[in-house]
Amino acid sequence: MPIPNRLPRTKLLLSLLAEAGQDAVDFLSFMQSLRHYQSAFIIGGKTYVKEIKRLSDAKLAQRTLWNLHHQNYIKARRIGKRLIVSLTPAGRLAIMAHELSIGRPLPKGTFTVVAFDVPVTENLARRRFRLLLRQAGFIKLQQSIWLSEFDVRDRVANFIKQHKLERWVNVYHASNFLTSPQLRRISL
Repeated sequence: MPIPNRLPRTKLLLSLLAEAGQDAVDFLSFMQSLRHYQSAFIIGGKTYVKEIKRLSDAKLAQRTLWNLHHQNYIKARRIGKRLIVSLTPAGRLAIMAHELSIGRPLPKGTFTVVAFDVPVTENLARRRFRLLLRQAGFIKLQQSIWLSEFDVRDRVANFIKQHKLERWVNVYHASNFLTSPQLRRISL
């Protein structure tokens, strides 16, 4: 995953937890592994190591962890002397939104288009999907049609499959609009 120059600590820690590839991570061993930068350099280069070094201060990492817990992005539980940390659905959604917002830009005039018509009976899924699109920087073209300047079609398609929304959602690239959409970012 590409790492921007100055990623907020909370997003960095969430990304690192997600890359751990486990449902739960032992925070103490996680902190010890942050001290060894060789594998981090191989994964993401100097920028990645620089960002990890920002988290290597234990107190700073604990504060960041507390903030993530307070925002309901992670849940933590103690087993003996170990602190086990796992992502909540909100944490997974935040990571997905972050990944969608840092995709590779599409050629000028080409957009990733998401068109959906999720029924009222699936209200929670529809609200979560809209929130994901908004947080990921998608722009609402009209009711239930959203655009992004980034090539995130495959990532959105994976989300749709994971949440079983295939019957109601379509994702594609488009470039031949009657009038070019005016993108203006919605800030949250």
